[in-house]
Amino acid sequence: MLPQTICLSTDRPFLTSLVDWLWEQRGDLPGMLVLLPTAQSGRRVRQGLAERGAVLAPTLVTTGALLKTEGTAPQAVEVLAWTEVLEGVETWADYTAIFPEAPSDEEPGWALGLARAFFNLRRSLQENGLSIASAARLLPGFERERWDQLARLEERVEGCLESWGFQSKSSRLAEGRLELPSRVGQVVIAGVLDLPPVVARFLEETPLPAVVLVPDERVDEWGRPGLDWNAREIPWPESGGVFLTGDPRQQADLAVEKVAAGGRPSAQVGLATADEEVAPELVSSFERAGWTVHDPGASLPSGVAGWLGAWRHYLQTGGVKEVIDLLAFDQGRALVQGPRSRQVEVLSKLLDSHLVRNLDDVRRARERVAESLEMSQRESQRSRLEFQLKEVEEAEKVISDFEQLRKRFLV
Repeated sequence: MLPQTICLSTDRPFLTSLVDWLWEQRGDLPGMLVLLPTAQSGRRVRQGLAERGAVLAPTLVTTGALLKTEGTAPQAVEVLAWTEVLEGVETWADYTAIFPEAPSDEEPGWALGLARAFFNLRRSLQENGLSIASAARLLPGFERERWDQLARLEERVEGCLESWGFQSKSSRLAEGRLELPSRVGQVVIAGVLDLPPVVARFLEETPLPAVVLVPDERVDEWGRPGLDWNAREIPWPESGGVFLTGDPRQQADLAVEKVAAGGRPSAQVGLATADEEVAPELVSSFERAGWTVHDPGASLPSGVAGWLGAWRHYLQTGGVKEVIDLLAFDQGRALVQGPRSRQVEVLSKLLDSHLVRNLDDVRRARERVAESLEMSQRESQRSRLEFQLKEVEEAEKVISDFEQLRKRFLV
């Protein structure tokens, strides 16, 4: 069934308009499945509905959740099947389009690297509901011989998985067999600008009514922007610069420095990185500075699972770093006096300046600062040390309070 497209108000943030629209449909929320671009947006929608009043929340998931096919072969099993097939090739002359030179089986693990590469190729086709064989049929004349040979290898892999009692995720998605949560009576696609084609085809074939909520009318029936979006001009700051750094940590710390120097509200600041190693460093550096940064590409546990996992690590180590991790959760607000951002700031500064690991290290750091203050003769130095001592004492109190909580678990 083709969806109904609704363009929400553009004079407010899209999330606010979305929550208002859902609140108007609050009688239908228990049977509503809402597809969102990120898990973070789902948490904010739940919070927005809760702030408006008591209501049964809809089912909120990302599009990736619909692509999770239960009962299919795990990644490790499929990679193993590819490895078995590659190691079982007897005549490489049948695959010269893929391998102009036959792979050398003298190097240990040669098949495993190729198996992972072919697995990733299949995974890249899954959002379109394609297998290698079906993709080959859509590419007549484009390296057809290579794709045909890949399809033959894929057929052998599917046979291998079937003999082990598995079906591949690629073949399941190629059949269009997606599973919706139970008791769903309506599907709402909210702000998803890149709905996977396999999901769109599945929803077209289901009798469930679907609604697409978009921030702009220049989209197709499933909320995906057309080519005319390329002509849009994006406002870009006139001033800027390029700065060289030595590693991801230094790059993230410099980003914090530049954002702070800009003096702009957080709503006017955007962070982007093409390097997966830099993203977690950005999150950590901004958290140490007292700011919360959300990485939509990160795979994060639920709030409760993350909170319990952080407690488990702290109970095992009793470390300062683990306390900082605990304070990053909203549940940590009740465990400290004053703003959490302040506690994170003083602990992070002490961690960087004195490499403290636990409460004993924090106490030794406080004693060293106190001794330096007592021996100092210069007024400017004394002023700096007094401020530092105040921060260390504050950090010591936080760690000490957490240590008292920890002892309750260890009795």
